[in-house]
Amino acid sequence: MNESDVRRPFLTGDKVYLRGLTRDDVDGPWLTWFNDREVTRYMYNGGYPTTREGHLAFYESTCVNNPDHLVLAIIEKATGQHVGNLGLHRISWIYRRAELGIVIGERSAHGKGLGTEACRLIAGHGFSRFNLHKIFARVEAENKAGVRMFEKAGFKTEAVLKEEIIRDGGFYDSVYMSVFARDYFPPRG
Repeated sequence: MNESDVRRPFLTGDKVYLRGLTRDDVDGPWLTWFNDREVTRYMYNGGYPTTREGHLAFYESTCVNNPDHLVLAIIEKATGQHVGNLGLHRISWIYRRAELGIVIGERSAHGKGLGTEACRLIAGHGFSRFNLHKIFARVEAENKAGVRMFEKAGFKTEAVLKEEIIRDGGFYDSVYMSVFARDYFPPRG
C-alpha cells in the first residue's frame, strides 16, 4: 500500500471524511495541536511538551498496525484540511468496548459540527465492523462544547467522577459518557 492509498477517505460523512494517518501527518499541523494550551485546555494531554520524536513514537506504536487502536485523521471536506484526529482506543475484543478520543486541533474548525459527525462515523464503524457493544468517552465537565458534541453524537452521561482532573490549580469533574450498539442499530421487530 502506498501513501496515496492511505490518504483516501476511509469513512465519509457530509462535512468530513476520515482517513488513515501517515508519517507525513506527524510533521504537519497535528504536531502543533498538543502544544497549544487552548486546544489542550480540557484534555488529558498538554501537561508535557510534545516533541517530534515522542509524536513519531506514538504514531508508530499506536496508529500503525495496532489492533487495539484505530486512529484516523479528520479531514474537512469543504477545505481538504486535516483539522483533527479521533480514535477508538484500548479496544477490548473480549468485552466488546472501546474508548473514543477526539481532538479538533484547528481552531478555525471549532463549532462547525465536524467533531459530532466524526464521532458518529467512527462509532458506527466500531459497532458495524468491530462488533463493539459499547463505546465510551471521558470529557471534563467544564468542557460544555465537548459534552454537547458527544450528546449530539448519541452519547449519554453514565457517571460524573468528582474532582477527577486538576487544571490551573483547581479540581474539576469528569463526565463519563457512552453509547451502545443498540442505540445505533435498534432491534427489529
